[in-house]
This record gives sequence, C-alpha cells and structure tokens, in this order.
Amino acid sequence: MGMRLTDRDQELLKWTNGHGFVSVLQWSQKMGVEFSTGARRVRALCDAGMLERRRFPASTATVLIPTIEGCAIAGDHLAPIKGIRVATSRHDLLLVECAMALEERFGFEFEPERRIRGRGIIRDGHMPDGLLHRPSGRPIAVELELSQKSPSRVAAIIAAHAANLEIEEVWYVVVDDVMQQFLRRLSEGYDHVKVRKWRRRLPGAAAGHGGTNV
Repeated sequence: MGMRLTDRDQELLKWTNGHGFVSVLQWSQKMGVEFSTGARRVRALCDAGMLERRRFPASTATVLIPTIEGCAIAGDHLAPIKGIRVATSRHDLLLVECAMALEERFGFEFEPERRIRGRGIIRDGHMPDGLLHRPSGRPIAVELELSQKSPSRVAAIIAAHAANLEIEEVWYVVVDDVMQQFLRRLSEGYDHVKVRKWRRRLPGAAAGHGGTNV
C-alpha cells in the first residue's frame, strides 16, 4: 500500500508546484513547523515518489519539485517543471520567500506566475511574477526586482501594467535602496505603482518571526 497523503501534504504539493520548486526550509516554514520536522516529512514524500530533490544551480543545496505522481494525487492539473532555469533560479527561489512574507504581512493569497499562465487570466500585456488576491476587488500585481533592467524596458513594463484593467495596483518589491530609488524615479506619475522595500527574514527563522516587512 502506498503512502497516504494528508490534506496538508496535498496543499503543500500544490503550493510547491505553483512556484515550480521550493527549498526544504521554505517547505518547513509553510508547514509552520521546525526545520527538522519539515525535513522528515519531505524525506517521507521523496521516498514515496511524491517529491524529488534537484540540485540548485551553482550550489550544493537541493530544492524540491513535485513528481507527476505527486501532482496527480494532489489533484493538481498543472504539470511539474522539467528543469530549473539557471538564469532566473535565484529570483525564482527568493520569490517563494517574498510571497510568504506578503501573505503573512497582508493576509492576501499569492498566486505565482505559473498558475496565472495556466489559468490564462492575463491575455495581454506583461505577465507579473504573481498576483495578490484580496477578499474583494481586483488583484495586485507583484514584481520582485533584484537587478536593474534598462530604463526603457522598465518603462515599457510599467506602461503595460497601467493598461491592464484586470489589476488594481502594481507592487514592485526590492531589497536595496538603489533599486528602490531607481524604480520610484521611473514610476513617477503612476499612482497605481508602489515600490516596497523588503526586509528579508533571517535564514532559519520560523514563520512569523523576523524580517517579513514589505
């Protein structure tokens, strides 16, 4: 007899698949448990063929990706990723952490880009890193910006967001003052664009403790 998944296991498999991959620490934080407890559950799910570990690019660390079987048992129709994109891997992993911080700070549900594409709800314009769904009203588009794009590229993205009537606001989340000033300058005149500084949680901190301000 195969391993029996709990409702929480299924939720976490869907959550992981929505982002594409997550770290064991992020999985544990999402569970709301100590790292050792989360790691034991991860090991059991890997042994049962529901999760697999992949080497994170240019690192000795590993991340977790749901298997096809894991997605099927969890009732997730979105196919798991086939590989990790090296060029965006750091951004994609930090986005998981950022999404959890936003959910914790504001109480809104974060929907990653993979889910947005799968539902086809944004047909025109620029695809954000994710959407924050509020209890009522249109969602908030979220962009995690770690490095500067060309001013013309950023201006074009901001204009595309401005033309998208499916969103209420755009939140640019940054981790340093230079990027904050750069984006505030380029978004001047767009009242719907907010630039938020993210103070990251300390590595290993439990959910709800330290560095979730956005």
